[in-house]
Amino acid sequence: MDNANLIKSIIFGSYYLPYKRNQKIKKRNQIKNINMEKDKFKMEENIPIPKAHADKKQRYPFKGMKVNDSFIIGEYTRANMNKFSAYIHYYKNKYNMEFVQRKTEDGMIRVWRTV
Repeated sequence: MDNANLIKSIIFGSYYLPYKRNQKIKKRNQIKNINMEKDKFKMEENIPIPKAHADKKQRYPFKGMKVNDSFIIGEYTRANMNKFSAYIHYYKNKYNMEFVQRKTEDGMIRVWRTV
């Protein structure tokens, strides 16, 4: 960059233009490299898709509960209470049921289906 262009770039605030230009060139080269890497993959046909979560069991029996049924979900700690609240909220929305959880006298958490 000659002196005249340097003075113009400082006056008009475009002093960092060459830096930005270099960044654009680097990005353009990175995109070219990604496009070249696509040729490395081997395409295959007729590969069956495995089932997703086929053997997954329900962790808690919310789905099979009737009104006024209850079960002990675990030992009472504040962390467990928050974790079980998240499960209850999920099942409440999924199955359109209402649940209540309370700490019992023996230090456990019990869940009741109310509606």
